[in-house]
Formats: sequence, structure tokens, C-alpha cells
Amino acid sequence: ASRRYAGDTAASDILLDLHSAIESAGLTDRQAEAVAYVYGLDTTQGQAARLLGVSREAVKDLLFQATKRIAAVYRRRNHEEVTAVFEGETVNETEVE
Repeated sequence: ASRRYAGDTAASDILLDLHSAIESAGLTDRQAEAVAYVYGLDTTQGQAARLLGVSREAVKDLLFQATKRIAAVYRRRNHEEVTAVFEGETVNETEVE
């Protein structure tokens, strides 16, 4: 996000597209909160768990389910391959269906 303030218009386009995909994904409130804390505010999953009053494992599950929904939006929009990274693990869209 900081790159868009430095005039990087490609970063701005990516962020707008991602925001639109998140809005279209039909996330639950908890999934949206987990995404906002971990990816929006750059907190750790442990910090997000404390803020949400759940376990770190619950946050990991919320994020996994949220990214599956977001990836589905990109698939519907005919983007090529969608890949998500979870703490060193890479998950391709074909692995989460």
C-alpha cells in the first residue's frame, strides 16, 4: 500500500482490484476482520487472534477460508492462476477447491 503513495499506479490498480475482489467474495464478518488485521494492518496471526478473542489456529482457518473465497472471485473474472502464501506454505487455487 505504501507504494501507491509514492506514485506507483500499478500498485494502486492492484489494490483497487483486490479491494473489489474482497468486497465481492462474501466474506463473513470474522473472515473480513482477520483479513483486515493480518493483511491490512500487518499484524501477526497471533496478534490478530488476541484482538479477535480466538486462537491463532482459528485465525489461520479464517484466513484460509477467506482466501479461498477471494480466489474464487478472481477465477470468475478469468484471471490466470491465483496463489496464496500462508507462513511459508504456498497454496495454488487447484489445491483449495
